[in-house]
Amino acid sequence: MPVKISFWIAFLSLLIFPSLFPCVHLCFFAPFLSLCFYHHSIFKVWVRAIGCGLITDLFSSGVHFGLTPLNYFLVTFLLYSQQRHFFKEHLSTLPLMTAFFSLLSSLFLMLTSSLAQHSIFNWHVILSDLLTIPMANALYALLLFSFPFYLFRKMRRMLRRYR
Repeated sequence: MPVKISFWIAFLSLLIFPSLFPCVHLCFFAPFLSLCFYHHSIFKVWVRAIGCGLITDLFSSGVHFGLTPLNYFLVTFLLYSQQRHFFKEHLSTLPLMTAFFSLLSSLFLMLTSSLAQHSIFNWHVILSDLLTIPMANALYALLLFSFPFYLFRKMRRMLRRYR
């Protein structure tokens, strides 16, 4: 999938999804940043992660400003080297990397918010933030990023074969 197209899909999703599904909290730029792992150097991915975090902070509320860019930077720092364990062109790679990105991002946000508010974790929060949200993000990556472009490549190959 072209990286530029994935950025615009993520950006439009950030603008549209919260108004349609306000209770679903997705990490909209996780698929884009996961794709960047395979196409750019670590420094370029860090710059993109900070930029995506700033965009997310500008268009959302609730999290302290500046925490999302830091979150994306730290998650990118931890996950970038793991991309060598997954095949670039496999259909499940992007949803898996997105789920890992979302899991680490949720874990980081839970830890920082618990330190700031001195709250204790409960099972409902742990279940939703560490299981449901990463799975929803993986489904989001599969349906909007991986599967359409996978079908497009398959159809293009079939058309070439019949020419």
